[in-house]
Amino acid sequence: MSLEPAAYVSSVQQGTITLAAGVGTNTATISAVDTSKSVALLRGVSTDVGLVTSGNYQCVHARITLTNSTTVTATRSNTTGELVVSFAVIQFR
Repeated sequence: MSLEPAAYVSSVQQGTITLAAGVGTNTATISAVDTSKSVALLRGVSTDVGLVTSGNYQCVHARITLTNSTTVTATRSNTTGELVVSFAVIQFR
């Protein structure tokens, strides 16, 4: 039994989704994956530091979903300022 990642991982795709000010949901297109063998991971977010230092921490909360075999969706409830969400989709063997 191999413990090498290649023995378990079929593909890894990475990207970003920009949520402009006032936008709560946006999507990114990826190469097709088998959704029964894949997971979408939130890698991090970036925004204007001024929004966070002003105490508006809700503006950096986001989630991602593997919507279907070719779409990743980023969603947030507080739409203050622009938020860039970084993600990875891993398909296992």
